[in-house]
Amino acid sequence: LNDRENSPYSVTSDMVVVSLELPKWQLKGTLPAELAFLPYIESIDLSNNQLSGSLPTMAMFKWTKLKVLSLHDNQFDSGLSSDIGHLTSLQ
Repeated sequence: LNDRENSPYSVTSDMVVVSLELPKWQLKGTLPAELAFLPYIESIDLSNNQLSGSLPTMAMFKWTKLKVLSLHDNQFDSGLSSDIGHLTSLQ
């Protein structure tokens, strides 16, 4: 569990990232393919930024535990691809 108050991420005792919360951080650019290296992620909030491009396809195949994905109010080029169907744990 994360000891840092107001941290943009949460980790388990095994140092596994389970949450990435970066709303309104004024992030710009595309999402990095390295997001695929977060296979245990359960919640991602990147809303209210200036992100563009698309979600890394490889990440969607590895985020099997993802329950929350918040991407609204960004500048993505297009809607979500059909690969979003691989995120079967979304609530």
